[in-house]
Amino acid sequence: MTPKPTPPPPAPTPEPEPDPTQWPVPSPPPPSSPPSPTPVTPPPTSTPESTPTPGPAPAPTFGPVDGTDTTPKPTSTVPGAEQVEDETQVQTPTQKPTPDPDESEYQEIVKDGEYVQWIDRVDLPDYANNLYTMLSTGGDGDQQYDVLIDDEYFSLPTDDGSEGTSEVESVLELVSDLSQPYSSGGGVFQESHFTGDLNTVDTSLGDKAVQYAALKEGDVVRTSAYNAIYVSKVPKSSPSYDADLKAACAYAQSAFQAFDRDHPEIFWLSGRSKLRMVTVTLRDGTQTYQETYIFFVLADKDGFTIRDSKYPNQAVIEADILRRDQAVGAILSTVTATAPHEQAAQLNRWLTEHNEYNTSQDLQNIPNWPHECLSALVGSAGTEGPVCDGYARAFQVLCGKLGITCVLVDGYAKVKADSAGEFHMWNSVQMPDGKWYGVDVTWNDPTVKGVSGPKSGYEREDFLMIGADTVVLGLKFSESHPPKNRAADGAVAFLNGPTLNTAAYNPMSAASVLPFVDVKPEAWYYDAVSDVFEQGLMTGKSETVFGPQDGMTRAMAWTVLGRMSGEELAGGGTPWYQEAQTWAVAESLSDGSAPERTLSREELVTMLWRAEGSPAAEADLSAFTDGETVSDWAVPAVRWAVSEDILKGSSGKLNPSGTATRAEVASLLTRFHGRAE
Repeated sequence: MTPKPTPPPPAPTPEPEPDPTQWPVPSPPPPSSPPSPTPVTPPPTSTPESTPTPGPAPAPTFGPVDGTDTTPKPTSTVPGAEQVEDETQVQTPTQKPTPDPDESEYQEIVKDGEYVQWIDRVDLPDYANNLYTMLSTGGDGDQQYDVLIDDEYFSLPTDDGSEGTSEVESVLELVSDLSQPYSSGGGVFQESHFTGDLNTVDTSLGDKAVQYAALKEGDVVRTSAYNAIYVSKVPKSSPSYDADLKAACAYAQSAFQAFDRDHPEIFWLSGRSKLRMVTVTLRDGTQTYQETYIFFVLADKDGFTIRDSKYPNQAVIEADILRRDQAVGAILSTVTATAPHEQAAQLNRWLTEHNEYNTSQDLQNIPNWPHECLSALVGSAGTEGPVCDGYARAFQVLCGKLGITCVLVDGYAKVKADSAGEFHMWNSVQMPDGKWYGVDVTWNDPTVKGVSGPKSGYEREDFLMIGADTVVLGLKFSESHPPKNRAADGAVAFLNGPTLNTAAYNPMSAASVLPFVDVKPEAWYYDAVSDVFEQGLMTGKSETVFGPQDGMTRAMAWTVLGRMSGEELAGGGTPWYQEAQTWAVAESLSDGSAPERTLSREELVTMLWRAEGSPAAEADLSAFTDGETVSDWAVPAVRWAVSEDILKGSSGKLNPSGTATRAEVASLLTRFHGRAE
């Protein structure tokens, strides 16, 4: 359900004038999608002990299929105000943590690596990807998602005729059991998940009216019995028919789950899904054969529809689409910041100050509204207020409009380390440093006893742009928010990424691609250090310290010059510089003496001059006030370095005998290397 479903660039660029009326249409994923930015491990957080209260139902974890929404909805554990531990209410789910996802025989379709768009996280066959694309782009393409909006697809024709149809042997329906989002016993589906009987012939005109042999994957089929998207077919004669049929159902459900996660801007679905499997007898000349056709049901004669009961017709949906777009535009008009992390903070502030967490005791029996983006985008309270997935989906929609890459994450969040946790949804957000950080808008808007209304005074930003190891309310974020990213109703579990950065977001470090805390972007030598670091010529004195003002030793210089010449100098001998020293002497760059002594500026340019072949140059050193202090042996090299603009001097001085700092060496190497290119 993500509005920006493509893998994020290292530094997302905000759109100057977001247009809330346009929602990007995802293109069908390639067979092998590129991984998303490198991640880290999910972080932990903790919350004070709280008073549990019954929890709500999840957003479209698209599930059952019998017209009854038994979808286990995410319930949020909402941390309370720090000063009143027992004043906070925690939403307690009715569902226990899911079993090990490895029990599903279809888990192998989950890709290795980390991906942003949910559809890219599973290696689905083309027909399942086609279903995803069809849901995303709509039937005839004149309006995005029109197959989910247009009343035509949710009203059944009264007269289809039967010309050119085939004999129907049986009709099965897949009923997803959402109380078991993962299966046990070695398979996602059991026979109890299906309704119908292979030995019972369905003679309804609706099923007989379809010209099965002419179907193409992705076709929308409209009959008097049901309207559906054709997914795929399985030959009845296949020796692996049962396994193939169940696998095809699992893949179709997985595609639908991914669609739901990639498109939080869609708010009018119920959280239910249904697959219809029709086995027909076909004749080709004298040969007769049977195939089972699989359909993703939009609406059927039993009253099932994938729409939520709050949205009985197209007019109501379109009115709320307009309402959504206006709400998004109004919220974005309040965002004055330009830096992504500051924009995210302003979005969090708006959502927490205009919404009240829904503590209704009857969340399972009211429409899906609290679990959808629109509930939070328009600002809601009381029984209309959002729950965790309403906050998370709204935040993702808004971030997408600003070009901030944001994804939905779910798991079993906990307020204490030894707690089993409650099903919960939050976000991961990518910042300009290319790394991912956790955001939990719901926990930034705690529910406090005795306080009512959207603005409680307890709004916070503790759960904003934090890392895996960031401790909030006593727990690391990775401990309080362990992600599961599970899919419901018989699909697979989307377990991979994006992994969070270990530490919370640091806006200053985000401006630098360097790992060194002592090399700031505003430093005069920043570009030079970046250049030599990226080229592998110079590393740090440690993983996080470069030492720009420290002196460069002669041994270090030999090592760097060797790297610049393409030499593989191991540096692991005794002493560490032995290979570099031997190489420098053999190349006549140095006599190899005094390896641990700091290098002077004139020694450095002399080594560079020798590496260049000792070319002649006639620069006038008298232009510098200390030009006469250059050592006689270094004069040819210094003249060359000045003439080539490698050595520039400072305040009219060359300072030839002064210590060459690591920052100065980086600068001279960059000029030398750039000149050589």
